[in-house]
Amino acid sequence: MWGAVLFFVVRRDLVRLRLQFLLTFLSSWLLIGGIGAITLSSAGPCYLHLLDPEVLYYQPLMQRLTEQSLELTQLGWFKLWALDVQNTLWQLHINQQSAIGGGISAMPSMHVSIAVLMAIAAYRHQKKLGLIMWIYAITIQIGSVHLAWHYAVDGYLSAILTACLWKGIGWIQNHFSQSH
Repeated sequence: MWGAVLFFVVRRDLVRLRLQFLLTFLSSWLLIGGIGAITLSSAGPCYLHLLDPEVLYYQPLMQRLTEQSLELTQLGWFKLWALDVQNTLWQLHINQQSAIGGGISAMPSMHVSIAVLMAIAAYRHQKKLGLIMWIYAITIQIGSVHLAWHYAVDGYLSAILTACLWKGIGWIQNHFSQSH
């Protein structure tokens, strides 16, 4: 994410694309990640059983992730860091502590939103790079569901909202450039 932001900050020769990316990036964080996360707030699948112990729908997934983490460490690899981060975020939540990136809200997914934004902008800049970034965005969508951070719909909505912001900002750019 920061690499893409840095790219568009320094590439002053890409005037329209640069402005569209940066405005969409900032708007995404404000509208999707801020207002959207407040109005559509929901705990991710990894927290559902902690909020309601009778709802065990995602427990098999959480058990499988724990088993996969153990298998990885037994093979000499790293454990699934997502499980530790999820636990840390839950501890912050129950202790009512604030931290940057410390929320447990799943809807909408900023992971997917920013990945989609990078894919759109990369495709506009260079089609081959854009295709790679679309594969990345799809991988982020799948991974965010598999690791129990998000429900699938969280990413779908984020992708749609991000595309709408991109189009809307592009429309505004075209409108103002034609009127001047």
